Amino acid sequence: MGKYLLMIGLANFCCCTSKPSPIVGTWQVASKFYTATYKIAQTKQSFQAQVLLYDDGTTHYQYQGGTKQYLCKRLQAKNGQYLDGMASATQQKTNPGKTASQLTIKPKSKDTLEVISYIRQQPLVEHWVRKR
Repeated sequence: MGKYLLMIGLANFCCCTSKPSPIVGTWQVASKFYTATYKIAQTKQSFQAQVLLYDDGTTHYQYQGGTKQYLCKRLQAKNGQYLDGMASATQQKTNPGKTASQLTIKPKSKDTLEVISYIRQQPLVEHWVRKR
């Protein structure tokens, strides 16, 4: 009886243990225009990207405890990518009456993300590299 309970417990553990999302981790932006590091974590309902470091020559921020700053707090997984378009403030207008995500994250490999954001409705494509 004990063996059967152990086997059922192990099978249940293996089936219910979920693999972490490929976007969870600490990421450094590969840009020649600014420096940034973000930490993406998973909450119960979504993902959020906390700003750890940001420096564009005029604005400098480095998280040192206290109040956290976020790039986005409500990333949702959809069709192999992660979208931040849940609030109207983070959406861009596409066609009349329609909106699209302001930020899209697509895993390109286990250590690279393609991040598309929009400035004046023009796409800005960046690559983020996993920081070890």
